[in-house]
Amino acid sequence: MAQTGKGNAEKVLGSALSVPMNIIIGLADLLIAKDVISREEMVSLLQRMADHSQRHGEHEDMVSVRFVELVPPRRIVQAVTYEHRFVNAGFEYLKTEDQISITRNEADGSGYSIWATPKSPMGLEALLRYDHLKPNSTFDNQVRNRTIAGVSYWFPHQGNVAAALLLDYDGQTFDNFAPAISKNTRVAVHGLIQF
Repeated sequence: MAQTGKGNAEKVLGSALSVPMNIIIGLADLLIAKDVISREEMVSLLQRMADHSQRHGEHEDMVSVRFVELVPPRRIVQAVTYEHRFVNAGFEYLKTEDQISITRNEADGSGYSIWATPKSPMGLEALLRYDHLKPNSTFDNQVRNRTIAGVSYWFPHQGNVAAALLLDYDGQTFDNFAPAISKNTRVAVHGLIQF
C-alpha cells in the first residue's frame, strides 16, 4: 500500500528537482487535490525545496518558484424560501472565494438564483428558475445565465403510488468567455413514479 502524508509528498517532489518547475507545480496540484498534503504544507515544502536548490547551485530555470498566498475555498450561500399550499418560492445568493491551483490567481465569484413552483388543485404545477452567476469578478463581463421553465401534471393518486410528467425547457448562456462557449438549450420530458 502506498505511503501517504507529507513525507511521501516530499519524496515525490524531492525527486522532481531536476525537471522544469511546471512539472513540479503540476505534481503539487495533484497531491493537494488527492488530499495527500494540505495547501499550507505544500507551500512550506516548495519553499524548502527552493531554498535547498539555491544553496546547491541547481539550474535557475529549473527550480525558480513563484509563491502565492493560497486562499482556502470559501463559500457563502444565503437562502430565503417561502412555502404555501399553492406555491413554493425561493431566492439564493452565492459568494465564493477560491484559488483552484497554486499557479492561478484567486477568483471571487457571485450570483443569485430565484425560483418558484406554483401549483393548482387540479394537479398542474409549474417550475420556474433563473440563475445569474459571475464566476470571477476579475472578468466582470463574464456571466452565466440559466433559465428553466416547465409544466408538470400530477396524476390522481392510486393508493400510495404517485405519478407525474414534466415538460421543461433549460437554456444556458455564457457571455464573454474565452474560449467562447455556445448557448446550450434543452427541451425534455421527465416522468416520475413514486411508491
